[in-house]
Amino acid sequence: MKPGEGHGMSVKKSGTRSNLKILFQSYKKEIQFLFLFVFLMAFLNFLYFLCGGSFVEDFVLSQITARPAFAIITFLTPGEQAVLNGTSLNSPHVNFEIVRGCEGMEGMLLLISAMSAFSIPWKDKLKGILYGLLFIYVFNLLRIVGLFYLITYYAGAFSFAHLFVGQSIMVVLVAVFFILWISKSLKKNEDEVSG
Repeated sequence: MKPGEGHGMSVKKSGTRSNLKILFQSYKKEIQFLFLFVFLMAFLNFLYFLCGGSFVEDFVLSQITARPAFAIITFLTPGEQAVLNGTSLNSPHVNFEIVRGCEGMEGMLLLISAMSAFSIPWKDKLKGILYGLLFIYVFNLLRIVGLFYLITYYAGAFSFAHLFVGQSIMVVLVAVFFILWISKSLKKNEDEVSG
């Protein structure tokens, strides 16, 4: 007698393919979202990478990032005697350079990719992207201003705050905004259908 035969026992052959098929069918929307999100994130990052060293990157860094941060610093503390030279914020105490990666683009591209990949109406996606980009932009400006004051008054904490705290908070804020926006949109669409 072969193993599994007789005595009311049977050997059930379950293939890995059928398990994967069931998995893909059960999580089809989630898998589609994941693949589209990863593709969009890679594609948008590649496009921004191509802008490196161009007038686009210079405009984003100097006009959209450094100039408003400088305006906030000079408004809050004119006694700092801060001077803006391109993307460099200088004061008698510190030389602070705003470089690629400081503009919050990673958080923005993360949000755009997630919103675009999720299955909600385009009107809701575009509103979410617009409000999300504004939210990320304002947070990033405040982050830069905070880092300027941190390096001025407590330089020892700058690296940790810049590399770990600021980046982590950015990712968490983008994720929280995305989840709240998607939840709101799904509830709104559910209420419109039922009501």
